[in-house]
Amino acid sequence: MKRKRNIILTFIIPIIVLMEVYCFQGIFVTGEKSIFFSDLSNIYADVLMGLKNKILSGDGIIYNWNMGGGINFLPLIFGNLSSVLNICVFILPDNLFQETVLLLQLVRIGLAGISIYLYLSYHYEKDNVMMVGIAAAYSLSAYMVCFIQHVMWFDAIALLPIV
Repeated sequence: MKRKRNIILTFIIPIIVLMEVYCFQGIFVTGEKSIFFSDLSNIYADVLMGLKNKILSGDGIIYNWNMGGGINFLPLIFGNLSSVLNICVFILPDNLFQETVLLLQLVRIGLAGISIYLYLSYHYEKDNVMMVGIAAAYSLSAYMVCFIQHVMWFDAIALLPIV
């Protein structure tokens, strides 16, 4: 019971803290201070919506004529969008795309907390509040928060403790 509570806390605490930081700093889904900057807006969002549109329209996903003079789309899919969590984008409507990406960022931060907690509790054979604090600190470290814009790398960093 204590372990389940700690796992839930390691998931929820980083999410709440990051949401509070976003709200306090005025960072929203859209606007001047948006979560969509750097590679998240220039690469991942465009490719993810392109993939969703191609699948829902029934077009082939191998080649895309809408980017440049046409490109092989498979390397973009496997390189940038190989996260299982991206399935949420296909389930939710297009008008909630930006909110979905924010939700996925928060879930990824929470999962990073769970992965380091599972590693620490297994390695040190302890389930205590200190492990929850360390897990929250890991998932909210500057390194993790900087990589949150890079979807393909962030999932690997979040899974690193388990690997």
